[in-house]
Amino acid sequence: MRYLIRSLKYFLFLCVLLLALVWVMTISYPEVAGIDYWTMVRAQLFSKEGIWLSVGVVLLAAAYPRFGFMSSRIAGCQLQRDALRIDNAMMVSGFKLIDESETRRVYRAAGPVLRLSMLFEDKIEVTTEEDGVAITGLRRQVVRIAIRLQGYMHNSRFDE
Repeated sequence: MRYLIRSLKYFLFLCVLLLALVWVMTISYPEVAGIDYWTMVRAQLFSKEGIWLSVGVVLLAAAYPRFGFMSSRIAGCQLQRDALRIDNAMMVSGFKLIDESETRRVYRAAGPVLRLSMLFEDKIEVTTEEDGVAITGLRRQVVRIAIRLQGYMHNSRFDE
């Protein structure tokens, strides 16, 4: 069910983006200044290229949850011992702690603009694994946080 919700969110985002691009096109070109906006949208979507674009949007939205989210493992990091480093890496990335237990810490984006830019799929979960921790969430944020946390782990300035 979560996959479907993420896919629908991304589909709506792409549709809004497409409508915004058509709007920019209608105000940018003097040749189409007298044409109604919705007439322009229909002309764009029902052309041969528009149909292919619509198919591409649907396929991209269907595949987005598969490649848009990931899990990254940080070896040598322990959730309890390195909680301060993890919290600092999250805070610098714009996330705040919302839930914690012995084996898991959950973070959310701190600001509404960051949450909106991530389509409210802003939950980052850090869980304990055998040889370290796993960071799970939106791909671009997980990569950013994992690189920052690895730097914190290898930098002696961040020792307690």
